[in-house]
Amino acid sequence: MTGAGHPPPALLHPSGEVEFPSLPSGTPIGVGLGSFESLELKLDRGTVLALYTDGLIETRGSDLEAGMRRLGAALARASLPLDDLCASVIGSIVGETPAEDDIALLVARTR
Repeated sequence: MTGAGHPPPALLHPSGEVEFPSLPSGTPIGVGLGSFESLELKLDRGTVLALYTDGLIETRGSDLEAGMRRLGAALARASLPLDDLCASVIGSIVGETPAEDDIALLVARTR
């Protein structure tokens, strides 16, 4: 994994702990500058990997760190099928209010 201009993935471990691994940073993907360092992680079976855009966690009224805490809390309280997990996380963070930015959330569970 590498940061490449995006927020770090969220890892929901089978224990219920949520982690945001510290990734090597780099220029945003598509800029075409430089090379990327990467980090390799071994994930336990049943770990949920959540990839998301900053629009999910950052608003004018709150910073990135606060948004990551909200995302971690939303992930930690939901042991659901992946489709339902996405809906639950987006619903608890965004709710019925129209988003200020585009939002994407992709989750996968290791086997």
